[in-house]
Amino acid sequence: MNRVDLPNSSSPCNCSDVIEELMKEEALPLSISDSPRSSGGMDACLIAMDSLRKNELLRTQHVERSPFVFFDPHSFSNPEQVRVTHMRIIADFDVSQEQMQGAVHLDVVNQTGTEWLYLDSKDLTILEVLDEPGNALEWFLGDKDPLLGQRLAIRIGDRTSIKVRYITSKDAEGLYWHSKDPENFLLYSHSQPTYTRSWLPCQDTPGVRTTLSFAFLADPRWLAVSSSGNNPEQKVKGGIYRMETKIPIPSYLIAFCVGNLEYRKTGERTGIYAHPEMIDRAYDEFSHLELVLDRAEQLLGEYSWGRYDMLILPVDFPAGAVENPMVSFFSSAVVAGDKSLMYYLFHELAHAWAGNKVTARGWEHLWLNEGITTYIELILAEEFNGKDYAEMLEKIYYNKLVDELAGSAGFDGALRMHLEGRNPRDAFSLVPYYKGYFFLKMLEKKIGKEKLLPFLKKYFEAFRFQSVTTEEFESYLFTRFPEVKDEDFQVYQWLYEPGLPGNCPMVQSEKMTQIEQLSSDWLQRGDLRSLKEMVPSLTPQQWVFFIQNLKTSTASQLAEIDALFDLRNHPNLIIREAWLTAAVHSQYTDCYPAVKAFVLTASKPRIVRAFLSKLMNSPEGADLALEIYNEGKSFFYPRSLAAAEAAQKIKHPA
Repeated sequence: MNRVDLPNSSSPCNCSDVIEELMKEEALPLSISDSPRSSGGMDACLIAMDSLRKNELLRTQHVERSPFVFFDPHSFSNPEQVRVTHMRIIADFDVSQEQMQGAVHLDVVNQTGTEWLYLDSKDLTILEVLDEPGNALEWFLGDKDPLLGQRLAIRIGDRTSIKVRYITSKDAEGLYWHSKDPENFLLYSHSQPTYTRSWLPCQDTPGVRTTLSFAFLADPRWLAVSSSGNNPEQKVKGGIYRMETKIPIPSYLIAFCVGNLEYRKTGERTGIYAHPEMIDRAYDEFSHLELVLDRAEQLLGEYSWGRYDMLILPVDFPAGAVENPMVSFFSSAVVAGDKSLMYYLFHELAHAWAGNKVTARGWEHLWLNEGITTYIELILAEEFNGKDYAEMLEKIYYNKLVDELAGSAGFDGALRMHLEGRNPRDAFSLVPYYKGYFFLKMLEKKIGKEKLLPFLKKYFEAFRFQSVTTEEFESYLFTRFPEVKDEDFQVYQWLYEPGLPGNCPMVQSEKMTQIEQLSSDWLQRGDLRSLKEMVPSLTPQQWVFFIQNLKTSTASQLAEIDALFDLRNHPNLIIREAWLTAAVHSQYTDCYPAVKAFVLTASKPRIVRAFLSKLMNSPEGADLALEIYNEGKSFFYPRSLAAAEAAQKIKHPA
């Protein structure tokens, strides 16, 4: 590869001795306040980096692909040439500045003899890059892409190990700093799909898996956990935490949390982490966690990850839950008090097989993670909560899928998506989850659950700890079941075309049929008597389904229901969200103060985006959207702020 010789980008820092100590196995990172930036070394490094960015000769070049073709439109990395096989991550935290100082040791295999290793980074300050003996290496950052960040290029030659020291931005998209009060402090990561690069320079693609270890230096009052395993059950004296996994995982599953946490065991292999004020409630809700793991293992084959723990995070955790290996992260919203939201647990646990053990190679194939997981989720839901519970979920999922497909453009309604040039977050519609589920449900109806579950079990072993594509799954399916190639199965339509094929299974739920009658009575005759009688026995799923059926309601009709049941203040957040969504849809403005309070409190990117987008459909709603934005921009996390701005089409000056 013809590249110009680069100046030594790390030499201005003059901190090779520091990084050498930092990266020793027994050493700990310096605190940020002790780093070279305080004496001017950091400024010199930044000046050098700015000079490099301006040098036209250093612009990124097209990478010539080796015979093993790798393509991920959302990664600058070149794993087909150089593959990272192990990462040792050391982290220290400056709470006052909301920054992490990191050092990562990368073991690499140079498969083609190329000179350059390319990593993904976003808004990272690179302090220095060294080889194993401590010699400074040449490196540069490519042009900034607002979506993907920057390519970090490192001249490695024949080296097999390198070391990178860096500092994260205060606005790192993958880090969430919750409270500076030591008693309530939490710092956690949320990296899916491509936010790992905002706190760790890496090959940030689901097509690459690597083993890893963590070393944390934390306040002794805090406890640290991570997706690298052997997590502690109690705080460690001195706040020094070391964790390691020998199972390779993709970058989006690399996760950690540091803060005031307690641990409660629920079995030999399971337990719960939560804030001391939440631990009792969380334990009561999920005390049968070990039983769920045992049953999942019977259905799907060996659980490969050792322990399975839950981490309960604040309600503003940016997702309902995330499937990080060994310790799944959950929003406290799932702790409903009545076990009605157990499907969140079933879903995240199922990811231990679909997604974590066998991973979609790119975000275009997300359904391989989420659709298969949703199928397993509903099997576990029926096993533990009964057939009625599973059928109610299925009915809700079907309704949501139909609405989603109606609003999908082009091939966004296909399971195998095309995302080149787009935000990988676009993959996370309801299509990969629910259309993927109904594709597997169709297969179950035609070949039988007694054949489909063993097929999935073999699939998880055949592609164990590998990343796969839709096409590879399709080929494996056809090999096991040649009859699935028949037109009657419509596999091509399911995988590669938008919409729902004609052989989509019919969804039936006796419990939901009752709710359909109740909503019909109300919409056609204004009769709420039956609903009043059923309220004590209604499940959250039935409430959500009832609200789904109020799409044609007027604001005055919603006001009558609200006056009777006070749904705007319902303690179950799933019901409250559904109700407030209906209120915005029908422009029920009396509920707008509750809408504002809900969005500002939850403040998840998904919720911010959904509510503000809908509010923009009316002048009064647009005023409220702007009010929410102005009030929330001082504390919204970066991704929530970006969601608010996108919903209102707010553009900043260049």
